[in-house]
Amino acid sequence: MHSISTKELIMTMEENLINISFNQSKALCLIKDVTEEYFNQNITKTNEWKIIYDYNSNSIKSNIIFDYILKSTKEIDELKKTYYQLFDELVREKGQL
Repeated sequence: MHSISTKELIMTMEENLINISFNQSKALCLIKDVTEEYFNQNITKTNEWKIIYDYNSNSIKSNIIFDYILKSTKEIDELKKTYYQLFDELVREKGQL
């Protein structure tokens, strides 16, 4: 069985952290648009059509946000897995921590 080096594990963790950061930034950007520009509108007779018209676009944005959150959750799971591999590797090298 091939053992992953400590350096490779750390690089994997770094990659996971970068991916989580990008996904969160994208989600935050979109959620700001959806909440401020769509859900915080005062509904009046004169702008009621705009709420209906913009529904599909904001529904798509909400789905994209969900996708970014799901990707971040998966990256966090991978990060945890890598962390525990690194911890186990260090315990094997040092005998104990």
